[in-house]
Amino acid sequence: MLTRNVRRLQQGLTAIDNGVHQETFAPPPSSPISLDGPKISVRTDNSRYVEVILSHATGKLPTHALAIIGSSSAGHIYPIHGILYAAHCATFPFPAGSLSASDPEPRRSPTNHRLSLSLPLVALALPHPESFSAINTFLYTENPVCLLRVLLPLPDALPDMFTSNLTLDTVAMQAALTTHLAATYNSSVLIDSARKTHGLWSNLISLGIAHRDLWKLVDLAWEVLLMSMEIQMRRTC
Repeated sequence: MLTRNVRRLQQGLTAIDNGVHQETFAPPPSSPISLDGPKISVRTDNSRYVEVILSHATGKLPTHALAIIGSSSAGHIYPIHGILYAAHCATFPFPAGSLSASDPEPRRSPTNHRLSLSLPLVALALPHPESFSAINTFLYTENPVCLLRVLLPLPDALPDMFTSNLTLDTVAMQAALTTHLAATYNSSVLIDSARKTHGLWSNLISLGIAHRDLWKLVDLAWEVLLMSMEIQMRRTC
């Protein structure tokens, strides 16, 4: 049973990965889609579903609709691939039976011929809703530059600090970023970035995410911010 489940997770993740890198596949839902009056239906077993309108039905289609409770962007729903979150999030609250072997099938309206997809709705309360979009994007793209730009006020030359495959040299980056932030920004900017980083960290704890590179980036941002503020405090003493 365990071997079969691991194989299924790997197959699903490979299919999503194909969608990220090949233009013939649908792009990953790394950003929320805005639904104009989303249709939420309640079925006989009290499960809730969201009708999502599709522009096309190619590639690995989303399997769930995720609503972040308390989010300031009300009306925005994240279409996600459940298998990706099952692989990375130990405490993700999937509705019972929603992680089935078969994906949701799109339907075409007989009146306006639009494609729609009925996705089980997952309502999720997080300690820092504003930073969830950055987590969602990283799980799909694993792009360290995009995540660090959310957490830190960064120089345009940041990608030069990465190798060609975007792996991290945290020792060199920590020193370079600390020097840049301490010399460029005042304490209020750094404190605001620290709040964002702590908020994203609290979301990772809440979701039970154990992605090594994601945690490495959050640790890097936190250490850079603490060291930058310490340098500024020394200058004012």
